[in-house]
Amino acid sequence: MVDVSLVGLTARVGDKLISLADVAKRFDTTEEKVNRATGITALYKFPLSTQLSVIAADMIVKLLAASSVDIEQVVGWSTSTQPDQDLVPGIEMGIAAHYKDATAKITTAAGFGCVAGIEVLASAYMYAIHYCTPQQPYYLAVVSETPNVMLSGDAATGQLFSDGIAVALLKANFDGKHEGLGIKRPLVKTIQATSGLRVGNPFKGEKPFLQMDGREIYRFATNPKVYQTILSSAEMDTLEDDTYFIPHQANLRILQKMQEVNAIAGEQFYVNGIQTIGNTAAASVFLGLYDVLKNNLAPVSTKKYLLGAFGMGGKSGGALLTIHGNVTLV
Repeated sequence: MVDVSLVGLTARVGDKLISLADVAKRFDTTEEKVNRATGITALYKFPLSTQLSVIAADMIVKLLAASSVDIEQVVGWSTSTQPDQDLVPGIEMGIAAHYKDATAKITTAAGFGCVAGIEVLASAYMYAIHYCTPQQPYYLAVVSETPNVMLSGDAATGQLFSDGIAVALLKANFDGKHEGLGIKRPLVKTIQATSGLRVGNPFKGEKPFLQMDGREIYRFATNPKVYQTILSSAEMDTLEDDTYFIPHQANLRILQKMQEVNAIAGEQFYVNGIQTIGNTAAASVFLGLYDVLKNNLAPVSTKKYLLGAFGMGGKSGGALLTIHGNVTLV
């Protein structure tokens, strides 16, 4: 069977910095309380008027150029979408501005939420296997999150998220030569019917917002079944010594509890994202992978990266990446 590798990656967070002092003023709390509850030190957001689609399209163009890949070598791309962001049509228009006749290359769109990044990778992986050819061996996965818009009906929750976008370039290998980070088939499972998420019902006169129950999400995320589902994507019973775990950057208290309950070694566990960027939901594992690769944060003995997501909808998912070569970072 054709194997698929991640050969290029680019990531970006919002360029508007919001301090914890700003958050504290809005919600009658203190910087210390916010930091203690979440582990976040600062938040990064795109202004509400930002067209994420244009940013994503520009990121795709730059990643392809840096990877010496022509658009004609790309089969298509999968994207995550947000209710208030015209992401997919915008990418079509943005790419079309650089390359003619490229708009048909978008093949699918995944949902939104913390696990959406893994869902996008899973769909891109399957499309790459089935549709890539030796002449068109590349595939793109685009994940984005804009909770400050998505959670506009719950301002207090929305303020504790950062905005992020990541673009991953995949390659199907037909010549037996492994490149970049080899991908083991990603896995996404529903662990329970809900994880503290309620959607406003417009038929009952409610605004279409997302509202989260923090305590319920904490109980869900720290359930050992969540971590075991992520491990099962790598066909592991326990985290192997040569593997570095990059979980969804939800909340420092959640990550610390997950580490404690599952006895995960600190040197194999990434938490920098939540502390330096904030929760970027769907994009967080890819921003984390980008951070780890760019800044050499994993131990030198690392041969594999395990990406793990959990959250909205009671889902958990994971993907194992094995080192076969360098990844182009933009």
